[in-house]
Amino acid sequence: MRKIQPGKSIGKVQNTLCSLVFNNVTLEIESHLVIVIKDPQILQRTSAGKMSERKEEQAKGKRQSIPLDVKIQVLDRLDKGERQVDIGADLHLPTSTIRTILKNKDKICTLATTSTASSAKKITRSRSYALEEMEKRLSIWIDDELERNMPLSQAILMEKAKSIFAHIQSQDPDVMESFAASRGWFDCFKKRYNLYNLKITREAASADTGAAASFPASLKEVVDRGSYPPEVVINVDETGLFWKRMPSRTFISREQKRAPGFKAAKDRLTLLLGGNASSDFRIKPLLVYHYQTPRAMRGISKSSLPVIWKANRKAWSTRDIFTGWFTDHVCPSVQRYCRRKGLEKKALLINAPSHLTNLAELPTCIPVEVLFLPPNTTLLIQPMDQGVIATFKAYYLRRTFHQLIEHMDREDKQSMLDFWKQYYIMKAVSNIDLSWKEVTAVPQGCVEKDLARAV
Repeated sequence: MRKIQPGKSIGKVQNTLCSLVFNNVTLEIESHLVIVIKDPQILQRTSAGKMSERKEEQAKGKRQSIPLDVKIQVLDRLDKGERQVDIGADLHLPTSTIRTILKNKDKICTLATTSTASSAKKITRSRSYALEEMEKRLSIWIDDELERNMPLSQAILMEKAKSIFAHIQSQDPDVMESFAASRGWFDCFKKRYNLYNLKITREAASADTGAAASFPASLKEVVDRGSYPPEVVINVDETGLFWKRMPSRTFISREQKRAPGFKAAKDRLTLLLGGNASSDFRIKPLLVYHYQTPRAMRGISKSSLPVIWKANRKAWSTRDIFTGWFTDHVCPSVQRYCRRKGLEKKALLINAPSHLTNLAELPTCIPVEVLFLPPNTTLLIQPMDQGVIATFKAYYLRRTFHQLIEHMDREDKQSMLDFWKQYYIMKAVSNIDLSWKEVTAVPQGCVEKDLARAV
């Protein structure tokens, strides 16, 4: 807005005779006469009045979004015979908006039947057929690319969306609208199709799909040559477990601005889990912890634990730890299982190349043939990675949180911090044992279909 100093001209009145009011004095102005105001108070009041008028004009011109439930309410009241003027006055809506809602009655009713309660409140206008069709095709394309382990960024998805829309536009000349793939559209698209941003690990990004696809044929050849039934086809894999894990996100009401923070101890241990392809044999888990005898385990015999307890300063499964577990526990357990089932005492171990490569040369109580997975295929065809370990961790977390809720619901109303102070490693070992027994398919139910057919 241009500032006007006292004594300066504020404008020229043209082509008409008009009246101006300053300090309750009416001035008749003839055409082409220049008005000069010298009083600063008059200028100040005049500028304030102009700013107020502009704000009112902007407020009147601002577009408001009408929620879908309000539109349905308007249609219901119109069906009952109420006048448009009365409905508009009650809901603070212009009569023109009421008429527009009535005009789009069919579209609004269709949206009301196809939208959920949460998303229905966000719908302000109907979307065209071309846009709906483009998003459907884009969703299918995303699924296909994810099956190929292709990383998809926001820029890639927006460019692909524009390409699909242009293709639809070329096939249907009636589509006259434009589509720019804006950031606002992309945010809404993510919500509609439940997409979220995920950091890609190096293992997933470097997975060798070609080698993974050819491995089942190699496995079938080994199984046929050695006459290995599914009961003696074994797979083991290691995983890290934060046994005092807490969720990093929480649900709060819309009235709350932030949630209280809590930090649980990030104490980590390593587990080695394994089983056979027929899902009726579980190997006793190997647990590697930082300390050989923690304070909570003093006076407890480690041979009575439901896990094989080993210690390493970094809680890693070293060469010596893995070798001792394989020769002293895995092979004798398979031998007892074969004796109980009346099977020939032998085993085929499907193992990752990151583990020891000389397992077949170790002195064992039964003959063991080792078949290593191709490099960079663990994420795709490692049997224990196809849902078994993830299911075990989900059971462990569920069991731990159930105990946490029971602790907080007690009469003394102890806090979450009190629970974690009393949650020692022995309780974690008990939960690991119960969660591992709860996993019913090891690993036949979760292994890749091609790999399962080969066994």
